[in-house]
Amino acid sequence: MEQVLEVRNIKKYFADGRKKGKNGARQWVLDGVSFSVGAGEVLGIVGRSGCGKSTTVRTVARLLDADEGEIILCGRNITRATGSALAAAYEKMQMIFQLPEDSFDPRKTLGWSIGEAMRNRGMEKSRREGRIDALLTEVGLSPSYKERYPHEVSGGECQRAAISRAVALSPKLLICDEATSALDVTVQAQVIRLLRRLVKETGMACLFITHDLALLPQFADRVMVMHGGRIVEEGRTDEIMGHPQSPYTKELMVADFFQME
Repeated sequence: MEQVLEVRNIKKYFADGRKKGKNGARQWVLDGVSFSVGAGEVLGIVGRSGCGKSTTVRTVARLLDADEGEIILCGRNITRATGSALAAAYEKMQMIFQLPEDSFDPRKTLGWSIGEAMRNRGMEKSRREGRIDALLTEVGLSPSYKERYPHEVSGGECQRAAISRAVALSPKLLICDEATSALDVTVQAQVIRLLRRLVKETGMACLFITHDLALLPQFADRVMVMHGGRIVEEGRTDEIMGHPQSPYTKELMVADFFQME
């Protein structure tokens, strides 16, 4: 399997850079996180709030800078990339957020936002419009949705439009940060099926952050469990869900079970 992303021992200080743990030791948000994900593979990242999962993917996406370690995307080290090198990296990865309406410009139509990256690459209008129509159709929306504004569609429809925008330039890595948590159960299932199909058809790698363990068997090939800025367990989804080894993973699964009751 072709490796799309390799993360090597990344560390991240607390935001203020001054907080200390016991005996004055330096305290980290991320403390030596290493993992990889291959083409066509979904890696689920789970853990309680504050465990470091969102910080991990935001560091991978270069929205935050790692204090130590390396991030290798499609064979290139992007840990300290700037300028054109960072712009090239951004073309290879896209991120889908929890609240899609917040990631769209409310003054622009959905079609304008979906086509923004294509405009930036100089794609001519007729070709761009055809691509927008095809993208919307691919995620189950009518091409007419390109004329609508974010506030004129439901949360599920807006998330589908966000997926269209994310895959417009055929990225190698798709990062979903709680991308389904704001949706109702029925729409959530539809979006999961859509994402799974797109990953398999396009060969993208996908990082999927969620607090809902029940979604993992439907979507993730492997699972990475985080606690205190570290990975405490990693393996195939069926292994982690069926035979967790870490006491923290067992505790997490029991808590999730009782929340669903």
